[in-house]
Amino acid sequence: MLINLSKKPSEQWQESQKAIARNKYGLVQDLIFPKAQINSSKIEIDKIAEVLFNQIIIIFDECANDVKQNAVIIKDDSAFSRILIALLLKSDIETIPKL
Repeated sequence: MLINLSKKPSEQWQESQKAIARNKYGLVQDLIFPKAQINSSKIEIDKIAEVLFNQIIIIFDECANDVKQNAVIIKDDSAFSRILIALLLKSDIETIPKL
């Protein structure tokens, strides 16, 4: 399963990108990228990342196909994204910047 946490919904991907995602990951699920405020504290950003990480784990537990690998697309280089990527990698969840 592939969770799309980019700012572009998978419906707007090119057909070739959709085909790659289906072949490699099976199901694609879009998640809304959180709008972290520029003035958010590190504690607030950590909390947002933790909440989203827990959502991702629940989605994988409920929807993922054991035959295909799981991954999360994160196309952002914010502090929030770096924290979330670290949480995902600690749980052995692949993160990719693009297809």
